[in-house]
Amino acid sequence: MFINLTNFLKNKFMARSRNQLMMKWSSEKLLIKERKKREKLRISENREHKIYYYHQVDDPYSILVLPLLKKIKLKYNIIIECILVGIPSKKTTPEPDMFQIHCLNDVRNIAPYYGQKKKINDLPKKKNVDIANYILSRCDKTNFIETASVLMEDLWFEKELDISKKFSIENFNLNETISIIKKGNLIRKKNGYYNGSSFYYEGESYWGIDRLNHLEMRLKHLGLEKSEVHEKIINRESLKKHGEIINNEFELTIYPSLNSPYTYICFPKIKRLLKKYNINMITKPVLPMLMRGMHIPRYKGEYILMDSAREGRLNGINLNKIYSPLGKPAELAYSLFPKINEFDKGFLYIEKLTIASFHDGINIGQKSFLKSLVDELNLPWEKIKLELGNNYWRKILENNLQEMYEGNCWGVPSFKLTDKNNKNPFYQWGQDRIWLIEEEIIKRSC
Repeated sequence: MFINLTNFLKNKFMARSRNQLMMKWSSEKLLIKERKKREKLRISENREHKIYYYHQVDDPYSILVLPLLKKIKLKYNIIIECILVGIPSKKTTPEPDMFQIHCLNDVRNIAPYYGQKKKINDLPKKKNVDIANYILSRCDKTNFIETASVLMEDLWFEKELDISKKFSIENFNLNETISIIKKGNLIRKKNGYYNGSSFYYEGESYWGIDRLNHLEMRLKHLGLEKSEVHEKIINRESLKKHGEIINNEFELTIYPSLNSPYTYICFPKIKRLLKKYNINMITKPVLPMLMRGMHIPRYKGEYILMDSAREGRLNGINLNKIYSPLGKPAELAYSLFPKINEFDKGFLYIEKLTIASFHDGINIGQKSFLKSLVDELNLPWEKIKLELGNNYWRKILENNLQEMYEGNCWGVPSFKLTDKNNKNPFYQWGQDRIWLIEEEIIKRSC
C-alpha cells in the first residue's frame, strides 16, 4: 500500500505508528535478523554471493568507485553484476541542480585523498553521455567494468573526448539503451535505493566510497575474504602530516535540524574537533526538509534511518527510542533557541534535543521537558520560558537556510569553516565530510 511519507511523518495523530516505523528501520536487532534470513535463503536457493553495482555514466562519484571494483573481486569470493542506471529520480533529489554541482565539487575535494590526482572536468556533454550509455548497454557483462573504466577516462579527465570518433560510432539508436536504463532504475528502486555509484548486497544498499566499509565488514563476517589478499580496498590518506598545529583561530558554523538522524550522530565528531583545535563554534539551525515543503519517498526515508543508525554505531552512538519532533514539537523547541543561544548554549541545546528525539524517545515539545533541559543547561527558566511559542525564530531560521544555500548546501547537517575574520568560507554538506573539514583546518594551520 502506498503511503505519503511526508504527510504520515507530520501527522500528529499517527505519532505512535510513525515512531515505531522509524525505530524498525533503524533497529540493529532487526538488521541482523534480516541478514541471517537473507543468507539462509541464498543458501537454500544455491545462489552465489552477488553484489550489484549501479553505474551512472555522468555521476562523478564513479571516478572513485570504478577503480575499486577489480580490487573487491580480487579480495572477496563474490561476483559483481553491473547495472546501468540513470540520474536519481526528482522525488529523491529535492534540489537536482544543486545536487549535480555538489557531487562534482565533492568529488573534486575528496579525490586527492584517495590517490586520484588527475584534473576532473566539468560534467560531460549529453552527447557523450548518450554514447557512453549506448556502448555500455551493448557490451558483454564480462567486459562492463573494463569498458566503463575506459569511458570514464575519456569523459572526466584532461580534455573531454568526442567518444563517437574513438569508438567509430556514427549513427546509433538510443531506444534500446533507454529501455535498459529504465530497467536498471526499477531494479535500484525495488532494492530500496536511488543514487548511482553504489552497491547492493542481499537486502542492503551501500552508497559508494563512503559506505564501502560497511559492505566490507559484512563480507568479512560471512568469511568471504581471500586469505592471500591483504591489500586495502579503500586507502584514504591525509595530504599533510598531522604535525604541530599553529594556534590559528577558526569559526565553524553548523546548520543542524531537529528531525535529522544524521545531525544527531554528528555531534561526537564535531566535539572531538572542538577539543582538538582552536575553534569558535556557531550554531545556526534550519527547519527540517519535511517542514520546508520538500517530499521524500518511503524507501528513501527507510534508507536514511537504516544508514544513519549504521553510521552512528561505528562512532559509538545509537539510535534507540525515537520520537520524531516534526511539526509543533520542533516549533516549540526552536522558539527557545535564540534566547538560549544568547547564553552560548545553542550548540549544546540542539545536541540534547536530538538525543531526546533519537535516543530517549521524548516529545521535545512538552513544556515539562523543555524546562528540565533548560535547568540542565543551568539557564534561568523564568526568563527563557517567556520566548516559548513566539514566531521570531522563524525569520532567524530562514536567514540561516539562505546562508546555507549560499554554500550550495540544502541538506543537514551542513557546515561552514572560515578564518576568524569570517573570510575564506569552506562549506561541506553531511557528517561524512567532517574529516575533510579537519583536513582543511590542518591545511590552513601548517
